[in-house]
Amino acid sequence: MARAVAKELGSSTMPIYSYIKWEWVLIGELLKRTFKVLDSYMNQKRTGDMWIDWGVGYVVFSIKEPELFNLIMREHSPMDESTAQFKHWCTMLEAAEGYVPFDGLSDEQVEMVLMRRFLFSIGLATHLSRLPKGLLSEAQIIDLIKGTSLALLEGAR
Repeated sequence: MARAVAKELGSSTMPIYSYIKWEWVLIGELLKRTFKVLDSYMNQKRTGDMWIDWGVGYVVFSIKEPELFNLIMREHSPMDESTAQFKHWCTMLEAAEGYVPFDGLSDEQVEMVLMRRFLFSIGLATHLSRLPKGLLSEAQIIDLIKGTSLALLEGAR
C-alpha cells in the first residue's frame, strides 16, 4: 500500500512511513472513508425497501467504485469483529427487527436469509466490478436482488 501511495505521489516510501508509522493505520483510515462512501450508496432510496436498496447499493458501489470495493474485499474478513464490515453486518441484523417480510421467521432463519442474500450480493458485486460498466442496468440489478430475496424468504418459510 505504501509503495502505491508513494508512486502516486512521485516519492519514495520513506515520507509515507515517516508520516504514518504503520501501513495498517493508513489502510484503516481508507477503510473508514470507504465505508462512508459505501453507506451513501446503500442508503439511496431506489425501491422503498431498505433491504433491496442496501443490496442494490452494494452492487452499484462495486461497479462505480471498483478500487474501493476491492479494498474492502482485500483487507478484512467480514466476520472479524474489529472491522467495519462486521459493524456493517451488525447494523443489518439490528435493522432486521421490525422488517415486515421477516415476520414469522426465527432469528436463525432471518440471519440465514441475510447471510445468503449478502453472499449473493457479494458474488454479483465481485463479478460486475470486473466487467465492462453498463453490462446490467440498475433496474436489472434491482430485479436480480428482489428475485433472489424473495426466493430466499420463500425458502426460509
